[in-house]
Amino acid sequence: MSQILEKSKIHQTELIQDIYFVEKKYKMPSTALEATCYVCGKGIDDETSLTAKKIGTETILLCNIHRIY
Repeated sequence: MSQILEKSKIHQTELIQDIYFVEKKYKMPSTALEATCYVCGKGIDDETSLTAKKIGTETILLCNIHRIY
């Protein structure tokens, strides 16, 4: 939205305003999951640090206890 304040010679102030409306809203599909340990299920809410490990083609998250395996 833009606004322009314009003064005319008659000492009256005129406000010109352009309003743009979004025509289409859509929801973006997502496959995001909460970050939790693959073994025990502890997450960031439990004050646990997580490390990502790649096993084959899959990436898993492990907590500080299970990441040594």
